[in-house]
Amino acid sequence: MFDDLEQRAASQYIRAFRNPDLEKHIEAIGLETFFDTSFSKHADLAAMAEDKAAYLDEWGQPGAITGMLNWYRASVIVVPEMDETPPRPAFLDAPFPQTRMPVLVIWGMQDSALLPSQLDLAKYVPDLTIEKIDAGHFVPWQKPDAVIAAMRRWAV
Repeated sequence: MFDDLEQRAASQYIRAFRNPDLEKHIEAIGLETFFDTSFSKHADLAAMAEDKAAYLDEWGQPGAITGMLNWYRASVIVVPEMDETPPRPAFLDAPFPQTRMPVLVIWGMQDSALLPSQLDLAKYVPDLTIEKIDAGHFVPWQKPDAVIAAMRRWAV
């Protein structure tokens, strides 16, 4: 968010999700419109068609939308505005301990929220395997067979 302006731009949705009036906006436009205009920007609408009704039912439960949005609201991740130059968090330049266990990262290469520039992890994770999958933000849902295959290759 501080060093990669493309990632900062891709993460602006987090700022929108933190808006305390978003639930009122969703109520005004309708849950299906919210689904179609935000959630599905990160996934294949055609592939979602048969699951959409279930999502809308779950999201329509009392408190569900607020619970989903509160995940973003509670996150300590700083997402600067595009034209902002905020103070740089100290942890970005501080030593970061390496992960000592093997790690598998399964990455959707068509993800418009988390860009491939985020894959520069080798200095933090020495025993790293990255599986790149032709999918968007919701890789396990969009390409479950590819995810399972990647996990099986890695676990052997």
